[in-house]
Amino acid sequence: TRIVAALFMKETLTQYANDAETMVKERAKKSTWIKHSLSDLFEEADTNGDGCLTEDEMRALFAHPKVMLWLKELGLDASDSDALIDLIDEKDGWSVNRDDFVHGITRLRGEARSQDVVVLHNNVKRLRTHVREIRHSLDSLVQANLANLCKERL
Repeated sequence: TRIVAALFMKETLTQYANDAETMVKERAKKSTWIKHSLSDLFEEADTNGDGCLTEDEMRALFAHPKVMLWLKELGLDASDSDALIDLIDEKDGWSVNRDDFVHGITRLRGEARSQDVVVLHNNVKRLRTHVREIRHSLDSLVQANLANLCKERL
């Protein structure tokens, strides 16, 4: 019975390894398909053919019902096009090339992961500390200037 259990366990572990490998391959295939589809979508949205999407082109794209539905399936809410454009356009140039568009959408897709939230939380804490330090410095400067003004008037 131990031999049968060992053989069963070996077969189970082999199947698990094959399933994990298949899952990785399927995810890679899906990721490639999504990037290709986003590239095609970019091509259709680039109405003036300059290789970049302007703010108006992105607004028109994100307002299209089929695009909104497809982005929703990817885990993106296209109903607030301004927010989505801001998140995709990292350079704040109101113009996005194909690579930035594809990278921006793929980076944003899916639910927020807890590790993303932790990084964001830590950045906010760091910024909060810096703001407190700046406030303290400004308060000190204001107090010093007020003291100097009072001395000058006397």
